Amino acid sequence: MDKRKELFESIKDYLLDEANRKADGRIETETELATRFNTSRYKVRQVLSTLVQMGMLERAPRRGSLLKNVGQCSINDQLLMQFDLSGFDISEFTEARILVECAIIPLATRRIFPAMISKLENELRLIEENADNPQIADQHDRDFHLLLLQASGNRVLQVFSDVLIAYFEKT
Repeated sequence: MDKRKELFESIKDYLLDEANRKADGRIETETELATRFNTSRYKVRQVLSTLVQMGMLERAPRRGSLLKNVGQCSINDQLLMQFDLSGFDISEFTEARILVECAIIPLATRRIFPAMISKLENELRLIEENADNPQIADQHDRDFHLLLLQASGNRVLQVFSDVLIAYFEKT
């Protein structure tokens, strides 16, 4: 790993660790971070600017910097943007979606509850009823898979799958 990336990872990891200990999300000044990591303020400023672009940090003159509480929507947006920039082939997304959805089935079968089974059955019925209208059938197919993800109870898989579904909708 090159020194710039190493510095970025060190500062990012430190700030995330600090955020877990502090309630207000405030971070040290550029000068304090530069001293802590034995580097220049300029290099610290570059790292902090990258964290702002990633949506992890909020900076304001004379008020300092705050680590943002990143929610699921923000994570989805960031991942989707990274996928857009990545240039991945649609076949890679299809493969990833299949793998994620297959991995969810054992979790969903252990955690599913009767009301969710009823919702899944309803979506399957709607898919069959709309077989002659692919656009509507595809919408119900997507809803079926989202319900399956919900049934798994795993938020990380849900975020990842939300990004894949959003990507498929865009393409």
